[in-house]
Amino acid sequence: MTRRRVRKRRSSKRVGAGLIKVHRRGYYRRAYDYVRDGKRIHVRGHYVRATDYYIRDRGKPGKGPKLIKVTPGKMTEWAVKLGYIREGQHIDDIPLSKIDDFALDLAKAVGPARAWRMFHAQVIFRKNARDPNVVRFRRKMERARDAIARAYPEALTPREAIEAWRRMSPIERAMRMPGGEI
Repeated sequence: MTRRRVRKRRSSKRVGAGLIKVHRRGYYRRAYDYVRDGKRIHVRGHYVRATDYYIRDRGKPGKGPKLIKVTPGKMTEWAVKLGYIREGQHIDDIPLSKIDDFALDLAKAVGPARAWRMFHAQVIFRKNARDPNVVRFRRKMERARDAIARAYPEALTPREAIEAWRRMSPIERAMRMPGGEI
């Protein structure tokens, strides 16, 4: 068996222009079978050569743009307006016994969905925290969020219903609408 010559191509892509060069090491791939067009195809085990290629630099995982928009101090402002804390205090100063009442009053003031999202954002920001004080605050926010969910189940549409609605055909969706006729 003769070795074939591989001609090296010069890449027109510049490293540094949002691209990084990746070196994939060579490895031995075991034999495998798969079905294509009703026929069983057998691929023998062989060595996959090492190669270099370019990919778009996506940055460090988890360090992308923040996807939740939060206005700092908005919940504290509402807590002061509703009389749960004084000026200069924080949401954490609301006792655990009154957090459900604050959550329901906030839901009446700004709407249940918006209030639920305010509490849920605080939970998400602290989901990997291990500090006991931060965990205590997260549990307080979870309790408030769940109080809103219990009090307003119809206002907070479950994800399953939304997904079922998206999977429907446009005709079926139109028929299921209130007074829906085609």
